[in-house]
Amino acid sequence: MSKPDTDNKRTSMTGVYVYFALAFVSIIILGGFYIFGHNLKDIRQAPESSPVLPGITGKVNQGLQARLTPEETMAEPAAEYDDRQMEDMIREFSDNFPGNTGIIFHDFETGFSVRINPHKVFESASLVKLPIMLTIYEMMEQGKVHASQEIILNESHKTGGAGILKNEPTGTRWSVDKLLELMITESDNTATDMLIELAGMDTVEETCRSMGMDKTTLKRKIFDFDAIEQGYDNLTTPGDIFRFYQMLYEGCPINPQGRASMLNRLKRQERNHIIPKNLPNVEIAHKTGSLTGIIHDAGVIYPPKRKPYILILMSDGVSDHEKAEAEFARLSGEIFRIITEEQVSEIETEENHHEMENSQPR
Repeated sequence: MSKPDTDNKRTSMTGVYVYFALAFVSIIILGGFYIFGHNLKDIRQAPESSPVLPGITGKVNQGLQARLTPEETMAEPAAEYDDRQMEDMIREFSDNFPGNTGIIFHDFETGFSVRINPHKVFESASLVKLPIMLTIYEMMEQGKVHASQEIILNESHKTGGAGILKNEPTGTRWSVDKLLELMITESDNTATDMLIELAGMDTVEETCRSMGMDKTTLKRKIFDFDAIEQGYDNLTTPGDIFRFYQMLYEGCPINPQGRASMLNRLKRQERNHIIPKNLPNVEIAHKTGSLTGIIHDAGVIYPPKRKPYILILMSDGVSDHEKAEAEFARLSGEIFRIITEEQVSEIETEENHHEMENSQPR
């Protein structure tokens, strides 16, 4: 009786195993190519605003998206305006203003600028509080001053003009943080003099030089008019004040948290009778200043769905303060209208287009 041929069976079964193994590997390879090709197609077809970024996936891409606000991810690009129209309007305004002007308009959205007398030296009035604030923040970053550090209000600190501290009891203690808030939001002159004393006039001027604000000086306390007669004054230029706001918006040696804090203080400004007067409810980080014959307002304006713009309005030789303030407010409103009008028209046109589409028979 012959034995079964087991060797032949093994050989035939081995072939079957090899066949199935090769088929399984082929399916995996083809599936991999399909998935890769499908993802590549998604990436190539993704619009510019899509969260699908070539070469950036997983947690890295999620982190990038987390830093974008809903407004930034959904905002449409702002329409451009007529540069010549803007420049002609601002220059005509300057020619007819009841005094001497220094005006800078700079649009971060388009890069367009208008500069009228950017290097003209003006008495800074309360705009000097901007470099004082900048200096205190730099000192806090260096550990020389702390926000919670308290300063005693002395009788010698009390001075006239704006602010509540001149009416507070002598001997009360005020934190550096609170003094900064009062100096910027209420333009408190007593708080300003206390911070000048803390920082030192020379330190403020050194900060200005290091930041590129070359024509800005701090030579006297706010109401020390005797110093003016002796030739010591607080001076600045539209170009230097523009430099200050440009640094806050685009970046400066102060850390990002410090820059954000300064901008937020300026957004809480309570003197809103010039740049913001004829504007809708938009964010404005600004500071005013005035003396006899002098009117200033300068800051960053944040229109919706676009990058902000800087507006520096400075003047001296003003004979009619009320009229000059109204004129500056009118200019601010007109600039905002020119910038946003095309956006409004574009939105209206788009809505009308959708209405026409919906009205078509289907």
